[in-house]
Amino acid sequence: MHLRKLTVALLTALLPLSALADSTTGTSLSIVGTPGPGRQISAHVVVTGKHLVTGPGHTVVGGTVQVSVNGVLTAQVAAAWPFNSNLTDSGCVQFDQYGGCIRTKYISSNTDVTIPVTLPTGMANAQVTARYTGDTDSHSSDSAPVTLALGKSPDLYWIKPVGTGTGTTEVHILDAASNYSTFKLHTGTALHEANPDQWAFAIGDANGDGKTDVYAISRYGNGTPNVEVHVLDGATNYSTYLGNYSTALPSVDGGLAWTFDVADFNQDGVPDLYAFRKSGGGSGHTEVHIYSGKDGFQTVLGHFVMPMPPVGIDDSWEFHTAYMDGDNIPDVVAVAKQNGATTEVHVVSGSSNYGSYSLETTTALAATGTSSLWVFGVNDYERDGFNDLFAITKSGANGLEVHALRGPMFQEFNLHATTPIEALPSDASQTILINK
Repeated sequence: MHLRKLTVALLTALLPLSALADSTTGTSLSIVGTPGPGRQISAHVVVTGKHLVTGPGHTVVGGTVQVSVNGVLTAQVAAAWPFNSNLTDSGCVQFDQYGGCIRTKYISSNTDVTIPVTLPTGMANAQVTARYTGDTDSHSSDSAPVTLALGKSPDLYWIKPVGTGTGTTEVHILDAASNYSTFKLHTGTALHEANPDQWAFAIGDANGDGKTDVYAISRYGNGTPNVEVHVLDGATNYSTYLGNYSTALPSVDGGLAWTFDVADFNQDGVPDLYAFRKSGGGSGHTEVHIYSGKDGFQTVLGHFVMPMPPVGIDDSWEFHTAYMDGDNIPDVVAVAKQNGATTEVHVVSGSSNYGSYSLETTTALAATGTSSLWVFGVNDYERDGFNDLFAITKSGANGLEVHALRGPMFQEFNLHATTPIEALPSDASQTILINK
């Protein structure tokens, strides 16, 4: 018996460990997280088909899972036993001179890894690919490429709910590519003219078709005793609804005591409803209440107490959702218009369940009052990976003007633009939004 083991050991020593690769693999790629310039997403890669895996101890080495962005290798991990759900021990493949095993082989047909990847800045799109490099038993394979839209400079939405020529709520969009000097859309919508005290508006992509949809939010006076959300479909130029929902939030006061936005809090790919209670909450602070878009805003995702005290029912504070710190949880950007000598930005961290600030700063813009003469938005104007603060005055020297403060600290301007929109009232009867 000892002689037999010795013979096998000698023969094994004479043969190379590698053999002609004869197994076919497949590699698939999906993206988890919200893409944007400089943001971190996760590449979920699955390798199927028989392939070698680096196992515990001394083993034959498996291949490598690689992720590239725009053709440049960005991250890689070994196909190793912690990432496999169906590992098979194929036994010893190399013996020492005494017949003892010095190398084993592990095989899998499913390597499942999630790799963090940071996206580039300064470009509108990024192409992500995944590759399994192959091993001594199996061929390499490549995923289909996934193209991510990192965005362009954001358009400006003017939502006119009353006094319209069409007799409906109207949507007018200024094209960012023209530096907000020309319109790309004028249209009536499926929504009747709407009392601004009752109705609020937000924008987002409700169904993942790449089109910006308009969320018309009715605070009170509905057919149900709750706040209602009516989503106008961007794909039909807002002539039809994607959905009409009675939410889990009971009817609220009119005016600016409650304001609203949408963002994907729970990372399920569907924007959720953020309801900001600026005054009158039981916590003694400004509050944010979040309702799941997945089930028509029926599920409460969280009732959160924010760090600032109640801020009143005028327009001295605005609240916007944006990704400010590189993770996949929306943060809240609170703009204090009249809290000091300058307009201030207070970023409330989503990763803290909106319990603490990640940034508090003055800006290069003077205090902007308590009315709706100045309104704000957040997006990356320069596509450099940092969100900028858009400051829009409804009645500048040349009518409505768009200004932007460069992020992340907002100490200098990177945009001053006039628009073809004539001066608007300083109240909240006209809604100005910066696209996400």
